[in-house]
Amino acid sequence: MDKKSLLVIEPTVFIECNRGEVLFYNSLDGKKVLSNNKNVFEFFKDINKLTHVYAINDNELNSKAFKELTASLEKNLMGRIINNSKTPPVQFYPMPKTNLFSKDDKSINESDTCLQYLTELSIYFDTFHPNAPSIFTYACKQTLCHSQGNHANETKNTVFLFNVLSKITKLKVLKKVNLLGGDIINIFETKKIKETIAALSQNIEINLHLNYFSSFNIDEIKRIRDNIKHIKFKYCIANLLKNTDVEKIKELSKYDYINFVCLCENVHDVMFYEDLFVDSKASFQLIPIFNGYNFNFFSEKVFLELKDIMGINISQKEVQQNLTLNKSKFGKLFIMPDANVFSDLNGRSLGNLNDVSFTEIVYNEINRGENWLKTRLSVNPCTNCVFRIICPPISNYEYVLQRYNLCHINTEYLHKCDINNCFS
Repeated sequence: MDKKSLLVIEPTVFIECNRGEVLFYNSLDGKKVLSNNKNVFEFFKDINKLTHVYAINDNELNSKAFKELTASLEKNLMGRIINNSKTPPVQFYPMPKTNLFSKDDKSINESDTCLQYLTELSIYFDTFHPNAPSIFTYACKQTLCHSQGNHANETKNTVFLFNVLSKITKLKVLKKVNLLGGDIINIFETKKIKETIAALSQNIEINLHLNYFSSFNIDEIKRIRDNIKHIKFKYCIANLLKNTDVEKIKELSKYDYINFVCLCENVHDVMFYEDLFVDSKASFQLIPIFNGYNFNFFSEKVFLELKDIMGINISQKEVQQNLTLNKSKFGKLFIMPDANVFSDLNGRSLGNLNDVSFTEIVYNEINRGENWLKTRLSVNPCTNCVFRIICPPISNYEYVLQRYNLCHINTEYLHKCDINNCFS
């Protein structure tokens, strides 16, 4: 066998080629090498990116572009050159695989096999409360919070809720159950439902909005927690607070089973909530909410810059998840008061529990749904971006803003980069 030079890439490194750029991402430590050299791109664009062992001729080996590339790869422990090799090294490269049932399996929707993929369930007890701020009408499609409808009769009856909760007890792989609604706390007045919730093995989280706090006493929350130790409460703050509201928050912050979500529509909201919790031990999240008029706020605070992308450090398993499924949505379902079930509240119903089973609904999402398996590899313009395998998965924001590229990354900007300063 003739001797030849080989470029060997470590098996932990992912290679992406698109629109003139080549990205090498090391899932071991998050290091990245990015090249926009034409010759480097032409070399990698059509080769098998899974072998990770590539023959390289003398002209390529001695060119400035490949010298810079190999120097960057070697410096970051991502690859090396083997000169005068007779036998190429053996490389083991893990292949991503979505271990789902076959679409041709007609019997799967008659068994509980596909329920193994259901990990989180959100049940909306009602979609109306007179004191709920209007922000909930659109915030519910962006983050997990109360869904504010227009009619007071949009309430799940306790019999139906009991039946749903009873079915959940059989779903052993289900990890979390969220209960939401303006009057959600009232379900604990029904003995059967209270006992059923107490019997659930899953983590339970009751989602409330702060405006409802005035309707009940903190002692009631404490009594519920005393009876159900695996239950937590999450308060959503979604409007300007009065002094009395601030005092309520301070009181609630004393308990480690109470968390807060703060909906932010502008920079002033962010600053206000940060000041509110600055001296608190409470767990809180600041969630940006798009209201149709605050695009600049989102562009500044939510959209990713190149430095944000270059700072991403995700594991090999996470990269492979990004290649096959949407890890932020996979396994999650939402049940509305009318019994319709969604994998995303921005999309279509997967079915109604009055007519179909959990099994059929999960089957429908995996085979005909639009969320669990939707990745950046399949949407524009992300499909043509070298960062598509490491970017955060598609979220609800993309649907609401009606664009998938919530970033300031563009080809013209990337072409200004130099290989020597485009790795971290």
